[in-house]
Amino acid sequence: MKLFYLLIIVITSYTIKAQDQVQSFFRDTYKTKVFYDDGTISNNRLDDILKILDKDTISGISGSSERKIILTTDEKAYLVTEVKKLLEVSQYDYLKNINGFTYEKKPARRKRIKEYRYISKPVFFRDDTFCIVYDEHILQSKSTGFAGTGGVGGWELYERQNGVWKHLLMLSTWILN
Repeated sequence: MKLFYLLIIVITSYTIKAQDQVQSFFRDTYKTKVFYDDGTISNNRLDDILKILDKDTISGISGSSERKIILTTDEKAYLVTEVKKLLEVSQYDYLKNINGFTYEKKPARRKRIKEYRYISKPVFFRDDTFCIVYDEHILQSKSTGFAGTGGVGGWELYERQNGVWKHLLMLSTWILN
């Protein structure tokens, strides 16, 4: 019975720590406090990051002057497993519990929101000093309310520096205009 209670305590503390990491990340990196769309990551976007993780080194899209992160075999395997799980995680599942942020279903066309964001659940690694996240920002047509008039998105790498999450590398990007 003691083993059962110990297991419950360990699982609970791990869950609380994981939620704290996500909250810390969002608090440090996003000024937007309201998110729309209950989507999940697309297969095309998953393929983008899997190609990046197939290499031993993570580098940005800007070129050779940026910092590079060399991944161990275990880190690569862990990251591939975790990013594949993002296919099944809706944005609402993790945003609903972040203090200070609100989540709303994308409103009907008649409300004509100007933009919405989709941000994947961050995947933390290296003792929670780095994380990979997918960020998509879509602008919507004022006249029709449909997405597709413009946007940008891509995979990004963040590093925790002095207790604060900082953008480190843009790993992939797309632009719609």
